[in-house]
Amino acid sequence: MRLNIFAIFTIKAILASLTKTASNIRDCPCSDEHQDGCGSSSHSICTCKNPQVDNIFFRQCFAEATGRSNECYENCGMNIHCFDGCLASFKEEMKECPCMENCPLGCPCENRDICGPNITAMCQSVDFSYSISASGHNKENRHYTTPARTTSPFLYRAGFSIMNGEVYIFGGSQDSKKIVKIEQCAIDDTGKRLISTFYSYLGSLVTLKENSEKIILCNSYYDKLKCESFDGSTTVAIAETKEQHAYACMSINEQGRATIIAGQETSSVEILETRFFIKIFKILIIIFSGWQNAQSHLAGNIFMHTCAALPNGLVTVGGNVIGTGDLKNVYLFRNGQWSVVGQMQNV
Repeated sequence: MRLNIFAIFTIKAILASLTKTASNIRDCPCSDEHQDGCGSSSHSICTCKNPQVDNIFFRQCFAEATGRSNECYENCGMNIHCFDGCLASFKEEMKECPCMENCPLGCPCENRDICGPNITAMCQSVDFSYSISASGHNKENRHYTTPARTTSPFLYRAGFSIMNGEVYIFGGSQDSKKIVKIEQCAIDDTGKRLISTFYSYLGSLVTLKENSEKIILCNSYYDKLKCESFDGSTTVAIAETKEQHAYACMSINEQGRATIIAGQETSSVEILETRFFIKIFKILIIIFSGWQNAQSHLAGNIFMHTCAALPNGLVTVGGNVIGTGDLKNVYLFRNGQWSVVGQMQNV
């Protein structure tokens, strides 16, 4: 009996392997599904066909290596041997780039962070946007179209969050209840509307990843305690905060809970508890049970600060306290407790 079971498992494993292999073959250029070669295939081998044009990671790597090489040449003065050293260093760096000697099939490359995503910066007027590598060495302009021109810049005082891999933009001076998202090179209107007005400098928002992703937004000013959630199709009013968190920030703590932190008129920290789940027509619905008080921020009524989630907690950086001024301290919130873990060089 054990032998029969083992044989069944073995056959299933072989079939699964063959299915996966067949799927991989179908993805290859020049297969039945990609008879135009790399024209429609996303196989990794195609990313290195013309990397200086088609592979953003190669271009980024090349630009960074070139930048460092140019700096090296500038520091050489009249030393001809120094030039040789700069060229040798450039060649070694290029070997590590996607599609080059040590990464011939392109990303991902071993022991290289060059394949990481770039940072996209979109300024108040979308006429000025760019993508920049984390190291800052490579920068490329980006151009986006918007639904309509208005007297107020489209992104001015709007907030954004990423949900299910898509960038959503909310509110702002141009239309305080708009919900739009980035689709390739365009910012498209979703046809959805916020319940309350939202301005990024007054309110707070964060993406909650719990069973299904949702974006939590708290107005914190005009509708002082109002919060709502958006799941990509519907906006729903949720529990109100206990305090007004104007000019605050919101992030995710180590338990995956939305956490709104302090503000101009409060040091209060509140955590959104989501304890109830119900099923309606086989769809799991999260019921938000309310905001619960946590330890207040050590700095007091801190506002205009930035917060970010970490694997083992969350941090606040910068900010201002009336009577104290701008802050340099970096505060860590972990296991329900605040501590000072560092300090910025500049405010």
